[in-house]
Amino acid sequence: MSDIKEILKRLPSAAKAAVDQAAETRDMMEDAEYAKQSSRIIGDALKDGCDVLQLGNGDIVTSGMKLVETRYTWDENKGRMVKVSVNTQSIKPESEQH
Repeated sequence: MSDIKEILKRLPSAAKAAVDQAAETRDMMEDAEYAKQSSRIIGDALKDGCDVLQLGNGDIVTSGMKLVETRYTWDENKGRMVKVSVNTQSIKPESEQH
């Protein structure tokens, strides 16, 4: 029972913190520079075939996959394999490959 009383005592401060966070997020979302930069990040990520998640606090999370192709060849003089080239390519979802 004492745990419930403790939770109830903390509830008003938790609610106030949530309201303050919402106000800060609202201010940020109305900031023209935030809108410009976040739009660019989101647009670029979508063009690259990434998934995009914009969180309630304004953070942006992107995820995608890349194919990395690395080519090695035997160097007779060095007596070891040496890297010749590295190519990277974004992997688009199947729905965009058609």
